[in-house]
Amino acid sequence: MSSKNALPNQLDDEIYESVKVKGIRVAIAGVFILGVSFLLHFPFQDTLKTLAINALNSQSSCPIQYEKIETSLFFPKIILTKPVFSGICFRNPRSFLKFEKMQAGLHSPSLSPLGIRLYAEINQGKTKIKAYPVVSFNKVAVKIEETDIDGEILGRINPNLKTIAGLFNIEALLKSEGKFLNSAIILLKSTTFRVLGQKIMNFDIPSMTIGKLFFKANLSKKTNLQIQSLEIGGDAAPLSAKFKGKIKLNQVTPARSKVDLTGEVKFSDEFMEKFPILNIFFGGKKKDEQGYYQMQLSGTLGQMNPPRIQ
Repeated sequence: MSSKNALPNQLDDEIYESVKVKGIRVAIAGVFILGVSFLLHFPFQDTLKTLAINALNSQSSCPIQYEKIETSLFFPKIILTKPVFSGICFRNPRSFLKFEKMQAGLHSPSLSPLGIRLYAEINQGKTKIKAYPVVSFNKVAVKIEETDIDGEILGRINPNLKTIAGLFNIEALLKSEGKFLNSAIILLKSTTFRVLGQKIMNFDIPSMTIGKLFFKANLSKKTNLQIQSLEIGGDAAPLSAKFKGKIKLNQVTPARSKVDLTGEVKFSDEFMEKFPILNIFFGGKKKDEQGYYQMQLSGTLGQMNPPRIQ
């Protein structure tokens, strides 16, 4: 009986397989080592910082200055120390906003609208702003939540708000196409609302602690701002008012927005004693069982007509 013998220069198949497996493992290990080495030595943070600086410097429509900029690769974000927003950002070039700290970065993908969800957080004293913008092609949606804004900041944004004070809690969902808002849902609340001293129709009005402020509205078709509820003060306040209606919003010149609100208002006895001139406006007018006068407000945000007492 004859048997086959392997040739002297021929290796067994198992040896070939062993060499192949070891070669693949070595190749994978080599690629892994090269990848880790690249990640450890590539200046990701410096690159991210450079991109952030270039992006900030190119924002001519909203210039932002800052004392220091930092970056983080863990959930990539940038951190600005003592940022200063130019008034150009909110169409008030003579003003500016200073904050202690601001951070912004990637948050998560978004399906509605389809795009990338970002986040921004700003802090300054009692003011804490949390916003989640979604950028999608030519559309932008911004969700604002867990946000408290000091009245002083509102006064810097809009000079017409300089006479109000307090801490205001805001929740909103804003959607825009191009430069203007297309739709919005807004909820604003406060329990520390105050009106600062001012002169109205040549009468000196002292500062008043109102307390409650509740505002709920939604915007549709860019101009139709429906005021679902506007409540000011209460039984313990100098005045109490409730209004609803609509505002035809002019986004180019907000002061020209047309107001059409109806509601009711009442004043405390002490307030009426301090301002007897009110008796001229309300004298002879009927009050309901709770002491409210029915009132209609019209005109523009920049120039309101005298209230119409029904």
